[in-house]
Amino acid sequence: MPNIGAMLKQEIARVSRREIRSQVEPLRKASAQYRHANALLKQQVATLERQLAQLQRQVRNAPAATESEPQKLRFVAKGLKSHRARLGLSAADYGKLAELRLTLHTERAQVFPVKAGIPWLGFRVFPTHRRLKRSNVKTFIQRLRAQRDAYRAGEIGLGDVQQSLQAWIAHASHGNTYRLRRAIFRQVIF
Repeated sequence: MPNIGAMLKQEIARVSRREIRSQVEPLRKASAQYRHANALLKQQVATLERQLAQLQRQVRNAPAATESEPQKLRFVAKGLKSHRARLGLSAADYGKLAELRLTLHTERAQVFPVKAGIPWLGFRVFPTHRRLKRSNVKTFIQRLRAQRDAYRAGEIGLGDVQQSLQAWIAHASHGNTYRLRRAIFRQVIF
């Protein structure tokens, strides 16, 4: 018969090793992450130091600007007016931007009233709700009908159809689409 004291000692050692391992493992992971972050920071510092040295060389090699030649800047009201017109902003809105010293990129900026909604990730986002874009709904209905026909012909299995449906439902459920989904699934019957 084994010695109870020896068995107890072995069990205590096993439990303590497991407890120590559970305490040390998060520290190991954190330590690895810190080492990785430190390596990245060292790379950034080296890059910045190289850039600084390059800029210092450029400043040394650049001709000294004389204070007797001030930089020529000119304000043209016509240019301001045309810029405001290109952006499609009222004078008051343009004044607010000027107060904040903000500028809009003339080719990329699009100014819309909020009530028209903002297109984003396949939805049109309004202040109170989200709607799916009509083109996305049409594309899904076409794909669903094609999957129905392929399923009836035995080309795809029910699991493939279910995966596709669940993915689209998950996407569509981020908007206010309950009635839309119900109407679509009443239309297309497998």
